[in-house]
Formats: sequence, structure tokens, C-alpha cells
Amino acid sequence: MGYYILDSLEIENFLSHKNTKINFSSGSLAFVGENGAGKSSILEALYFALTLKPWRDRAYLINANSKKAVVKIRLKELEGNDMLELRVDLAKKGNDSFTTEVILKRNNKVEATRQEDYKRLVKQYLNMQSVPDITDFLQSSIIVKQNTLNEIASKMTDNKKDFKELIERALGIESYKDAEEGLKKVDIRSENQSIGLIYNIKQRHLDEVNKNIVSKKQEYDMIINKINEIKIEIQKKDREKQELENLINSLKKQLDEEQDKVLELNSLRTRKEELLKYLNKRQKEIEELQKEIEELQKEIENIESQKSVADLYDKLNEYDSLSMEFKDLESKIKELEFIKNNYEQMIKYQEYEEKYNGLNRERDEINDKLKKVEISLNYYNNLYKEYKNRINKIKNLKNNFREFANIDVEKDLDQFINQINEEIKQINNEKEELDKKINNIKEEIIKRETEIKRMKEYLNVLNNEDEKSVECPVCHTKLSGKTIEDLRNNYLNEINIHTNELDKLKKERELLDKSQREIDDKQNKIKNLMQEITIFKEQITEEMKESGKKANELSLNKKELEQKLNEISDNLDDIKAFHEQYLAAKVNLEKSKIDLSKINEKINEYEEMKKRYSDLDNSLKNLLKLILDTTKVNNVRKAREIINNARAKYMGLENIKNSLMKNNEELISMKNDLNDNMVEYKNIEEKINQFKNIEEKINELKNEIDGKMISYQNILKDISRLEGEKKNNEDNANKLENEIKALEEIKNKIIVGLASINVFNKVQRSLYNNALIALENEMNNVFSKFGLDYSRIEIRENQDGNIGVYVIDRNGNERPISVLSGGEQSVIALAFVIALNKIIQAKIGFLALDEPTESLDEQRRKILIEILSKLTESNDNLPPPIYQLLVITHHNDIMESIDQVCNVAKEDGISKVICEGD
Repeated sequence: MGYYILDSLEIENFLSHKNTKINFSSGSLAFVGENGAGKSSILEALYFALTLKPWRDRAYLINANSKKAVVKIRLKELEGNDMLELRVDLAKKGNDSFTTEVILKRNNKVEATRQEDYKRLVKQYLNMQSVPDITDFLQSSIIVKQNTLNEIASKMTDNKKDFKELIERALGIESYKDAEEGLKKVDIRSENQSIGLIYNIKQRHLDEVNKNIVSKKQEYDMIINKINEIKIEIQKKDREKQELENLINSLKKQLDEEQDKVLELNSLRTRKEELLKYLNKRQKEIEELQKEIEELQKEIENIESQKSVADLYDKLNEYDSLSMEFKDLESKIKELEFIKNNYEQMIKYQEYEEKYNGLNRERDEINDKLKKVEISLNYYNNLYKEYKNRINKIKNLKNNFREFANIDVEKDLDQFINQINEEIKQINNEKEELDKKINNIKEEIIKRETEIKRMKEYLNVLNNEDEKSVECPVCHTKLSGKTIEDLRNNYLNEINIHTNELDKLKKERELLDKSQREIDDKQNKIKNLMQEITIFKEQITEEMKESGKKANELSLNKKELEQKLNEISDNLDDIKAFHEQYLAAKVNLEKSKIDLSKINEKINEYEEMKKRYSDLDNSLKNLLKLILDTTKVNNVRKAREIINNARAKYMGLENIKNSLMKNNEELISMKNDLNDNMVEYKNIEEKINQFKNIEEKINELKNEIDGKMISYQNILKDISRLEGEKKNNEDNANKLENEIKALEEIKNKIIVGLASINVFNKVQRSLYNNALIALENEMNNVFSKFGLDYSRIEIRENQDGNIGVYVIDRNGNERPISVLSGGEQSVIALAFVIALNKIIQAKIGFLALDEPTESLDEQRRKILIEILSKLTESNDNLPPPIYQLLVITHHNDIMESIDQVCNVAKEDGISKVICEGD
């Protein structure tokens, strides 16, 4: 892949460029213009597109009247068909933030839209992968800012330490140093949670790790020995367990043989248990049945003793029937008594009803009158307030006239208005006289100006260069020299007189105009005030004038009505309690829905019911005494329960006797059954006693087996305990083994890190030495094409570690850079810039210089210009040092050495670029 040069640059709203497009070709191109025209902005746009890092704050990159800036460059390959297009869009987002969007195309195919991919591909396609930070490299050897050549030359001559740092930054050696320092600060920690320590790549940390590994290994060996001891003990217990298992199996076999002999014994025992359960159950059932029979006998005796109580059942029903009638009668008596009492109360207070209603009607009439009076009073009070308000406003307006005329404001309104009208007439007369004066002065001014114009025309005639042809401007006779001069002076004198008079007239006119404005202002103010007074006067009606008197009359009327109303209220309060009793009685009668014409019949009915009520009360008391005495309780509720229970029991007496007879029969049957089963039970018990010896032997075998099983379980527990100890020790051993492995890994990382630091030092030194050799060779290759009176350049590291640059003349004499002229120093700095690009081997075939001749005198500038003209030239079939040169300058003498010139100018704050051939 060949070198890339610039094909085109497009800038939109970037710094002072609104819409700039530049097409490039190989060779040299200069951007010429005044300082501040926007030349350097072109190089800043190139740098921003290549690095995404501006030379200033992003806030200043976007044109003040825009929200977005766009930079787009196209790079074409010299010896191939590749075309790279880089586009950067910088947009404002809010007040203080910005967004940067990028697109990288190769041969019109989008390959990157993310900034990381964009920067990676720029480095890849331009072959700058060996440079950690391309910004220093680009500023040192591709896009060289103003005064950079002078600074490089200065560092070569005066500050060799800074020159060394410049080379290291451009070559990326500083990045190796940063990486070495960063490696020393790296925290090395294990993923193993039990190792909480953090180590760095240092020798003392390596010693500490080795010490920990030895300690852990010793602890590991002790645990392994313990595990082996436990394994031996487990094997011993396993043998004991096997011996017990064999013995237990033998005993179980003997037990099975004896148990086969007692199959019948088990069957008998089962039957014996069944019979025993059945006998116990049957005995319990017999006892329960006997108890039930006894209870039935007692119940029969109790029921037969309660016959007299059961016979009270009919008396109790009679008592209930009379009680219902008594309650019903009691309710009706209360209802009739309520009607009788309310009727008597209503008749008693009837006279207060009419009196109360009459007073209420009278109070309502007075309230209606009082409301009407209050409405009228409010109306006339408001009207009177409005009247006083307008009178005060008129008074204020009258006082305002003191400013304009000597008028008596204390007179009544009509007299005051007459005075104002007289004042207006007087002002009108003054205005007419003033208008006349102004018109006269206008006419006089026009007259004087016309005269001056005429005199000047005469002077023009007299000022003719050919005095022989001069005629009198009035009579047109031929005039000679002195006559012409006299007339000329005469006319000049006339012009001065008229001019002086004209100035006086204009001043007088200004005074009259001022007086006219004052009179107009006075007249307008008087008219406006007069108009307001007239409006307020017209708004004052006769009703307003009488409103105060009318309000006083209504206030007196209101007080009289309120006094009457208070008297009526006092009377109503006096009879209110009697009236309320009448209303309450009337409401109660209305609620009872009684016909008042039949009220006497209701009262008679009430007396009859009271008599019946007394008879019923005596009957109920007699029945109640009989019931309570018989049942021996003190209230009807308990007596009712006793009577109902006695009757119910007596009614079921026959059924109870039948149940008693059935239970006696069942009891005889159950006793017979119990005796039969007892006989069978005793027979089985005799047979079981015959097998007593076999059972004892079986019990002995079982006891022996149980003892052996206890020993067996103890051995199992010992084995389990030993296995647990073994497991714990194995876990500890595994943990220690993992910790040892983790420490070994940390140890290996520290060893590798220390080795890497050693390698970094060797790589830096090797890279630096090789770079110095390559830089010297490339500088000499470039330097040889400049045609200066020196054979070569030498670069070497001095004893103090700094870099020295020397030139060797044609006689082999060595000279330091500091003895060369300023122009020669700039040339060597330029050779350094080009050589630096060559040793990096970046595929960038263009070089951009911003004001390279700045601060050089004419002689030194000529030297540098001559060198610049040779940079893009090929010699002896060798390629030029660079294929494309861009120069920013405001010196016009450089244009003779440049292939193409573009002029940059600023119009209305916007930079415009016009190139030759556009």
C-alpha cells in the first residue's frame, strides 16, 4: 500500500469557515492571507479529522450562529486505487455538552461509525500502529503548527533535554516508560478468597510470597501425616466390624430355628389377646347396660312423683291466654289515655294559637317593609358615595388648572367653566397671532434664501476663467477686471448680509416654534381637563344631589321598624311555651289519626277497658299463685319449664318402661356369652404355659444379639467419626494446596512482571538507539537534497544522556547547531520533521507547515523558501522527500516557489478560500 495524500477538504460551520471546499493535487500549495483570515483553521480541521482532538475547547470550534460543525477530508493513495474518506460531525447538546459522530469510508464503503473503530482504522490505514499516541507524532512531523520549527531548532541548540523528550514522545518511548511505571503499580491478587493480601511487582513482595509458600507446605505435610494415621485406625475398625457382623448373623440363625418351633405358640397368643380384648369389652358393655337399667328405674320413679305438676299444664295455658288479653288491653288503654290527655291539653291552650299566629303575621309584614327600606337605604348610600366621589374628582381637576391659568377654582362649577372658556378664547387669539408671525418669518426666510441663491448664481457668472467673456449678470454688458472684482465683492457682501439676516430669522423662527408648541400643549391639556370636568358634571343627577337627605330619612324609618319588630319578638317569646304545648298536643292527635267528632266515644271506651283490665288482673294473680306454689319456684318462666318437662316425661313414661324390659333381656344374653368365652380363654392359657422353656431360650438369644448390635453401632460411630476427621483434614489439605497453587501463580506473575520491566528497559534502550541511527540517516537523506554547504548531520547521545545535533562541513569539521544561522537551523529542523515521518514509516505523503517563515528575517526566510521549493521535487529517479506540501503564510514572496496558491480572506466574519484555477 502506497502513501496517502490529500484529495479534498470540506468544512462547514467550523471556526470562521461557513462552507469551504478545497481540492488538492500533488506538489506544493500555499494558503496566503492576512493574519486572522482563517488560514490556520484549515490545518486545525485536518488535525481534528485525523485525531478527533482539537487544538482548543470544542465550544469554540462551532460557528457562533450554528449548532453543528462538519469536517470531511478525502485521502487518495498515490500508488494504488484506495480512497479514504474521514468525516467528523460536532454538534452542540444543551449549553455545555457536545456530541461527536464519525464516519470512515474506504472506497465508498462505510467501515467505521464508532470513535474507537474510527481511530483504530486511521492508525491502521496510515500505518501508525507503532505509535502509541499519534497526536504527538502528527504535530511533530505531519501538521506542524506555527513556530514549531523554531521551537525544534531551539531545543536542538539550547535545550537538548527537551529535544530528547520530543524524540521520545514522537516515537512513543514515553508510553513504554508509562507502561513500566504502570506495571510496577499493578495489584496482583488471587481469586482464592482465603488469600486477601495484595502484591505488587517488587522483589520484596516476591521474597514474602516465597516465605508464605514454604510455611504453607510445612503445614500441608503435617496434615497429610495425620490423614495416614486416621486411615490405619479406620482399617482396624473395619476388621472389628466384620467379625461382629459374622457373629450376629450366626446368632440370628439360631434364633430363627427356635422361632420355627413356636409358630403354634404365637397363634395361641394371638387368640388369647383377642379373647382378652373381647372379654374386657363385653364386661364393660354389661356394666354400662346395668348402669343404664338403674338410671331408667330412677327416671320412672321421678316421673311418677311429678304427676301433680304435669296436671298444671291446662292451668298454664289458661294463664297464657289471659296474659295475652291483658297485654292487648293494656296497650289499647295506653293509646286511648294518650289521646284523652292530648285532647284536654289542646283545648286548654287553644287561645294562644290565634294570638301567636297574629303576631307572626305582623312580624312578617314588618320584615318585608324593613327589607325594602334596607334596599333603598343601600341604594341611596351608594349613590351619595358616588356623588361625593365625583365632586372630589371635579375639585381635583379644578385644582389642576392652577398650572395653566390664573383662575379662581373656588367658584361654583358653572362660573368656573365660564372662566375656562374665556381662557380658551384668549389662547386661541394668541395662537392666531403666533401663526401670523411664523408665516411672515417663513416668507422672509424664503425671500432671503432666494436672494442668496441669486447672488451666488451672479458670482458663478463673474467667476468665469475667461475674463474677456464675462458679462454683467443683470444687464449682460461686457465687464473688465476691476469692475468684475468690485461686483464680486459687492455680491459677496450682499450674501453675507442676507446670510446674517437669515440666521437671525431662523433663530426667531425656532423661538416662535417653541412658543407655538407650548401654546398647543397648554391648549390640549386645558381641553382634556375641560372634557373630563364636563363628563363628570353631566354624570351628577338631581337624584345624586338629594341622595344624602333621602338616606337619612330611610335610616330613621329603619330604626322605627326595627323597634316594632323587637316588641313583637318579646310578645312571641312570652307565649311561645303555651303555643308549643298546643302544637305538641295537636301533632300527637294528628299522628293518632283520631276523628275529633268521635272523641267522646273514645273516652267512654277507655273507661270500660279500665274496668275489664282490673278483673283480668285479679284472675291472673290467682292462677299465678297456684302455679308457683305447686312448682315451688318464684317466676312463671321457671314454672313453665318445670310443667312442660313434667308433662313431656309423663307422656313418655310407657316408652321408658318398654326400654327397661328390653335392657333386662339383653343383660341376661350378654352374661351367658361372657361365661362361654371365659372357658375358652382358660384352656388357651394352659397350652401357652407348656411352651415356657422355648420362649426363655429365644429371649436369651435376642438379648445376646441386642448386646452385639450395640457394640456394632459403636464401631460404626467410631468409623464415622474417623471418616469425619479424615474429611476435615483432607479439606484443610486441599485448601492449603489451593493456597500454595495461588501463591505459586502470584509468584510466577511477579517473576514475569519483574522480567517484563527488565525487558521494557532493554526494549526502550534498543528502540531509542536504533531510532537515533535511523533518524540520522533519514535526516542526511533529506538534508542532501537541500544543497547547503555541509556534507552531513550527526546525532549522538552525550555523556549527560541528552541528545546533541552536529553538522559536518565539506572539510570534515564538526560544528554544533548553535553556530549556524537562524535560516540554516530552521532547515535542519525541517529535515528532522521529514526524517521523523520516514522512520515511523507512516503512509502519509503530505506535510503541512503553519507560518514556517514567521519570525525569520528576509535572508533566513529566503533560505527556507528555497528549501521548501525542493521538498516535492524528484532527483536522480529518487522520490521526493514529500509528495504534497501545504504552507500557511502571509508572506507573498513564498508564492514564486509554490505550485498553487489559495487566497484566504474574511468577509463579514466568514472565511472564504479562492484557489488558482477555481
